[in-house]
Amino acid sequence: MKRLGFKYGQTRKAPVLLDSTPFQAQRAKYFRKMDELRASNAVIYFHDETWANKNEEKTTVWFDEEGYDRLRNSEGKGHRLAISGLLGVNGIDLRTLDIFKCDEVHSMDSGHFPAWMHSAASTFRAEHGPNAKIVICVDNATWHNKLTPESEAPKRAWRKQMVTDWLNLKKLKFDSYRTKAELLDIAYKNLPPKEYMADKAAERFGIEIVRIPVKHCVLNPIELVWTGLKNYVRSQNIRFSLNDVEQLSLEWLSSVGPEYVRSYYEHVLKHEEIFRAGDKIAEELEADPIDDDDVVDTLIEADSSDDE
Repeated sequence: MKRLGFKYGQTRKAPVLLDSTPFQAQRAKYFRKMDELRASNAVIYFHDETWANKNEEKTTVWFDEEGYDRLRNSEGKGHRLAISGLLGVNGIDLRTLDIFKCDEVHSMDSGHFPAWMHSAASTFRAEHGPNAKIVICVDNATWHNKLTPESEAPKRAWRKQMVTDWLNLKKLKFDSYRTKAELLDIAYKNLPPKEYMADKAAERFGIEIVRIPVKHCVLNPIELVWTGLKNYVRSQNIRFSLNDVEQLSLEWLSSVGPEYVRSYYEHVLKHEEIFRAGDKIAEELEADPIDDDDVVDTLIEADSSDDE
């Protein structure tokens, strides 16, 4: 390999093949749903989380003639804030904004998120009235997809008795002499439909949760809000205090008005069109597949013509 000009080293992050069939299927379902919602003038909010560190600062700074830049020595990222927000056509909804302190391992979890979703859904229903169609678009973070206890599947780490209890609860028939592996196989073939705790919290107020396709953060306009927030905090953070970072974050989020949102939505719609166009081409190619036998026959005919 060295003689061919290659060298051995650590790879960068593995690329994700967004043109694979599962991703195409997710996009088709998502775009169809979004088209329906937009056509019906549904109230749509986009959700996401981000984190702001105490020591957020710009990575590009001025140097003097001797090569010195800042006076402060880096102390790492330090403690940070978890920020969970919802973006609507008028900006970030400050009433439902969730900001709390956490360490370097973020503290958003499957217990905190459904409780927050319940509160946010209640606020939106009260604001928009009983008849409005309201939707919250979320990504596929682990804590967003926490299953309800009723829809959880048995785990391989369970004792055999726990598996049999699960089967009895679901009223599934099985022979008592079956091994644990066989019982798990029966369970996995009869799993109930997935129900998510966050969805259930929103459903109590007639609000639907729509999931953005996996690995498609470019389809979520709130990501652009977070980019602006990080840039603002880094440019204004001079005391490296967590309280200052929180205040700066609130300043930026409060400034995101309809003009910003309009540009964010336009940016996302451009990405949507790119995906739609690519998926349409892929679908057209699939509709007229090339038969390997036809290719072979064509090559044979070409060779025969050359011989003549």
